[in-house]
Amino acid sequence: MNVIKILKTILLTIAIVIGLGIIGGGFLVYKGIKSGNLGAYIAKTAVEILAPDANLTSQQKEMLEAGDFEGLAEDLQENITPTQVNCAVEVLGQERANELLISKDPTPQEVLKLSKCL
Repeated sequence: MNVIKILKTILLTIAIVIGLGIIGGGFLVYKGIKSGNLGAYIAKTAVEILAPDANLTSQQKEMLEAGDFEGLAEDLQENITPTQVNCAVEVLGQERANELLISKDPTPQEVLKLSKCL
């Protein structure tokens, strides 16, 4: 009998998590539609979550607010701030950071690690 209670609890917990995920996703879509551009709203939300703007320059922050994500990406490739470089060195190590300054070709795992440096 205890096994059945444990399974019921686990399944109920999973159902609640899935339900909250559906509600959260629905709210995100609703806010995106309400903003007038669903794709730009979702992209902006993702950028805000993955790259807090603490290390962005004022021009980069303006691009983020305006929704100019292509311009922001190009600017980040061309204008890396000293704070971002220091963060990259802390995350990847000096040798790999130097390699990336030359090749500008990080692996997907490195992109995730470096997202906190933006």
